Amino acid sequence: MWTRVQKILKNLGKEVSGDLAAATGIPLLRSLFRVDLKLARDFRKQSDDQLEELLDLTRGLVLEVRQQLPPEIADIVFIIDNLEKIPDGETEAGRSVHETLFVRELPLLEVPAHLVLTYPISLNYSSVELRQVYRNAKQTTMPMVGIRSKPDAGPRVDDAAGFDALRRLLARRVDLNTVFDGEGPIHDVIALSGGCVRDLLRLVGELPIVGDLPFTRDTVKQAAADYVNEYERILQGKPYLNLLHTIERDGVFPIDTNEAWKQQLLLGLIALEYDTGTWYDIHPLAKATRAYRIAAPARP
Repeated sequence: MWTRVQKILKNLGKEVSGDLAAATGIPLLRSLFRVDLKLARDFRKQSDDQLEELLDLTRGLVLEVRQQLPPEIADIVFIIDNLEKIPDGETEAGRSVHETLFVRELPLLEVPAHLVLTYPISLNYSSVELRQVYRNAKQTTMPMVGIRSKPDAGPRVDDAAGFDALRRLLARRVDLNTVFDGEGPIHDVIALSGGCVRDLLRLVGELPIVGDLPFTRDTVKQAAADYVNEYERILQGKPYLNLLHTIERDGVFPIDTNEAWKQQLLLGLIALEYDTGTWYDIHPLAKATRAYRIAAPARP
């Protein structure tokens, strides 16, 4: 791969030694592209010319591996994770980065194997082509774990089953009796995650930085403070702030919600999607911000 990269860079008038490339890897390319946007554009154009050749080589490699599989192995599966974290934007052609990658480029990766890949949840709402190009694929949305009852289920109370599920998950990672000072901080850290497993583990990982064992409810509150500040910066001055209380109350996006706003809310994990009839809530860490409180509708 580095031989190919160096060849493209050489064609563009950039010489990079093999030792430097091997030592620095992809960060070297990122640095070059940041300081020279024309180089980035030209590199993309030339690398596109080699795309089909690389795909053919990949297909040939996978086919060769398949032919040598032992009898007890039935098939090959590639898991391509973290693609949903790629930030969106516009390409030079004015297309969405997400649309370009998931609708036009990844479908070219036709290999004799099963592919499991993650994609941004916003594409569920913005790209009708997604279902066409992955026609035979099984599309699954991984919802948040419900920790609060649905808006139409009467009083909004804790979802005991959701809390139990996340407590069991935590117990597989840490010794709850040693790490936490009773059930209070366990409840709080789960509640603040909004049922988002990634955020639950991030919060727990933050606890040793701000406090000592066993972690108390105050420790959990301190750990959450930085994340609340992140949401504060994200939400300041946003045009969709007045929608958040409506989504929190009704569990749905208003019918006239701007599609770009909806994508920002979902991608930024400001609005969280839940299963059992698909409904939405606002992330508890976002609800803890001053921006959210100020946007609350005036009481009659």
